Amino acid sequence: MLKREPAPPLTQSMLAGRSVLLFMGTFLFGYFVFQFVGFAAGLAATGFDDQGLQSLLISPSTADPKFRPALLVMQGVSATGLFIITPLFFLQFVDNDKAFYHRPELSLRRWQPLAGFGVVLLLIIGIMPLSAVVVEWNNNIRLPSSLADFEQWAMTMETRAKELTTYLLQFQSVGDLFWALLVVAVLPAVGEELTFRGVLQGKLQQMTGNPHVAIWVTAFIFSILHFQFFGFVPRVLLGALFGYLYAWSGNLMIPILAHFINNGFTVTMIFLHQKGLLGINIEEPTDVPPLLALASLGLTVVLLYAFWKINLNHAKLEKSVHHG
Repeated sequence: MLKREPAPPLTQSMLAGRSVLLFMGTFLFGYFVFQFVGFAAGLAATGFDDQGLQSLLISPSTADPKFRPALLVMQGVSATGLFIITPLFFLQFVDNDKAFYHRPELSLRRWQPLAGFGVVLLLIIGIMPLSAVVVEWNNNIRLPSSLADFEQWAMTMETRAKELTTYLLQFQSVGDLFWALLVVAVLPAVGEELTFRGVLQGKLQQMTGNPHVAIWVTAFIFSILHFQFFGFVPRVLLGALFGYLYAWSGNLMIPILAHFINNGFTVTMIFLHQKGLLGINIEEPTDVPPLLALASLGLTVVLLYAFWKINLNHAKLEKSVHHG
């Protein structure tokens, strides 16, 4: 009888690849579960007016303003479930990666130089004119006639997303601003960065051994899952920016902060405009002067280099202290 040879042990790359597939499956399962849970929570917030809630989701521009709290509840619950509970459940029970919370490169508690946070703040605000140029370019992309059906679907999704955002960001009081910041800025910043940068990018880097591949593949998936073709390119670039901030700093709080500033700044600008405290309407597309776009590009390059340099020097300092 032939003796069966034992199977060769799985390499770290193979284990990471298996983790990526398991995470994709867990995320898909979480999507369906928390879409249902979020809808149920929104339904409860409307007093179980399912027809009103469905009409809101189908045609936000004609929806009754009284359903706005229900939309906030629905989005808040579904985002918390999908982007916070799902990845933590995956790490704890599916991947059994309890060391996630203790690894220095993934730590939420790792010390960061104050200058690094300041550079991130300036970077996210400084890149906005350049981002507006890319957004406008992406909005004007037209596909060949063979993809007319897809283009029509993409336009419909884009219009609905804009209408939902406009409906959601109708402010009557400072309290409305608080809840909008929670749902539109805080929860996406924490949840999406935990999901995409904290888990997916880390696993892809273990699988490929290449941080750049991990960053750009994660950014691509990050953009696809927003289902907005006419915002696809700028969202890929934004995801890559968050990815590099995370890779260079080794601190998940950095992309969380950057994500929060990006979303929160926009929400606050809309609030100030609606209250007559700001003449600029950030929701309206405007032509960015070429000189301003170039200045934004130059500032972005300088600040990215400064952030990389700060973290490089900090890493050397940590290493010297450790070996000392």
